[in-house]
Amino acid sequence: RIHRSYFIDECSTWHCDLSRLAHSVSGNDEPSVRSAVALAAGSAPETEITVAVKQAWGPVLSDWYRDEPDTVTHSAAWWTLQRFNLKPPEIPTSPYPTGDRNWHVNSLGMTMLVIPAGSFVRRDTRERDDAIPQTVILSRPFLLADREVTRAQFQQFVDDPDARKVARYLEGGDPRASRASPTVDHPITDVEWYYAVLFCNWLSHKEGLTPCYDMPVPTRIPELQNHTISLKPEASGYRLPTEAEWEYACRAGSLTKCEYGDDPLRFSGYYAVTASNSLRYRSPDKLLIDYVMESPGSKLPGGWGVFDMYGNALEGCHDRYGDYGSEVVVSDP
Repeated sequence: RIHRSYFIDECSTWHCDLSRLAHSVSGNDEPSVRSAVALAAGSAPETEITVAVKQAWGPVLSDWYRDEPDTVTHSAAWWTLQRFNLKPPEIPTSPYPTGDRNWHVNSLGMTMLVIPAGSFVRRDTRERDDAIPQTVILSRPFLLADREVTRAQFQQFVDDPDARKVARYLEGGDPRASRASPTVDHPITDVEWYYAVLFCNWLSHKEGLTPCYDMPVPTRIPELQNHTISLKPEASGYRLPTEAEWEYACRAGSLTKCEYGDDPLRFSGYYAVTASNSLRYRSPDKLLIDYVMESPGSKLPGGWGVFDMYGNALEGCHDRYGDYGSEVVVSDP
């Protein structure tokens, strides 16, 4: 992964012929190579993104975005098409992946990516005396949205009369604009866990899938806080990722501190939206930090095609915050 990060970073200084680069990789069948070259081309200075470059890359990126089954090529092609101001091809919606694809686009416009089963090592960073590295095994693949939920997508939940199937009264659930999330294309923020769970069940109903959360139909959110909400692990519908699944997807098989390397700051400008992106100076002697998020997918995707894992909005998980425990190995925590 770090080699990919260096390649993307350094390629912008080569001043190579990006049009020829498109032709040379158009038939490549290695996802890591395709995605790295596509992201490197999209990261080139605007002065080098000419009409000829867009004409050369447009068909290649469109084919990769529409036809390639792997998640990272799909995400990288989308990102570079956006960077070149080229419209991606329309993708038919489906409640699950079809054919050999490891991704699909649902009826809400979310792209869902298949994250493979596997394992990783997590470490408690709070310097506890008894903290030990813990190997986490995730025994089966799962699907994860490729980016954060937008205000517009969450608004469909709030406005849909069928939402009464999972909640008869969405008390205070309207997604509102804020300084940090100024448009409907920005991430939805400040969503209570209960609303996120209701959203998941609503989307499961909408897609014709079995809801994952077994819960009473509330008349108002405070009623949910007095009931046990259980997860049905074999259900086919939507749920929040566990903390372990989130970290696993963020790491994307890497062994470094961050997915893109051991230095969190070295390539953070490519992958992270942080407060430093939004600094505002009001006077020479006073600095105001006015954090404004970016639209989901504005930064580069990780090694499995997932955007927004660093910075931007905070993502909620299924399980509560707590210690990892003392086990050396855990399975599907």
